Amino acid sequence: MDPGFIQAHKEARWSLLLSLCWVAVWISTAYFGGQELGVFGFPRWFEWSCLFAPLLFIFLCWIMVRYLFADLPLED
Repeated sequence: MDPGFIQAHKEARWSLLLSLCWVAVWISTAYFGGQELGVFGFPRWFEWSCLFAPLLFIFLCWIMVRYLFADLPLED
């Protein structure tokens, strides 16, 4: 099998895993975050699911692209 396909499958698996983790974190923080006020004066569930979790996953995406993805030539 072509090494490019192996790398593409690896990248797709990691992307899918990170996407599923994002959904799980978003649902758990949105529904179980609590109604108390957080750091910025919003409800805690909102701060966790809409402010802090996206920042965490943007950082995780950056790490994934930097260390797991490879630059592959697209020519034959």
